[in-house]
Amino acid sequence: MDGQELEVKYYIQDKERVRYALQDAGAELIKPRIHEVNLKFDTKDHSLSNKDRILRLRQDTKVYLTYKGPGENADRVFARQEIELTVDDFQTACTMLNALGYQELMTYEKYRTVYAHQAILVTVDELPIGDFVEIEAPSAEEIFFMSDLLGLDWEKRWPLVLRQHRHRLKLKRGRPSDYVTHKRAAFWRNCTGGRGELANHR
Repeated sequence: MDGQELEVKYYIQDKERVRYALQDAGAELIKPRIHEVNLKFDTKDHSLSNKDRILRLRQDTKVYLTYKGPGENADRVFARQEIELTVDDFQTACTMLNALGYQELMTYEKYRTVYAHQAILVTVDELPIGDFVEIEAPSAEEIFFMSDLLGLDWEKRWPLVLRQHRHRLKLKRGRPSDYVTHKRAAFWRNCTGGRGELANHR
């Protein structure tokens, strides 16, 4: 995938209400709730994050390597370039990124459910810091339409809500910062040095 990502993300307190609203609107469940592991990478001097760029390795039933370019506000929604490809092996991809000089900046887990309503994608994410809804569509008008349909509060969109929850995020630079969706803290280890085995989380 190589294209422009147009989206808005909301912090929500009642994900079941959102799911019922999606069902009432006739949205199709295209990706049932699934567990994800995500690693964000950067150089030692943070050359990517300093320019609002993201390099991410994600695993659910497949493995994805994703680049996201700097974002900008386009008609009140968030727009950025996104390039994504599937890779065969999580561990090999991690080792390759380390060899190229990228290190793990942050590790996080979440549960994700994806719905589709015509050309609009709605994603429900569950993280330890809270639950979020992401709406992605070809146009800002479609994002506004779905936001209204789901009864979402525009003032609770990301990153505005980040200011309210920053103290709950462990985002210290210089080492991987981890937050996980369950109590098995040993779920993920540094993927270098042969310690990057992915635990059986099913």
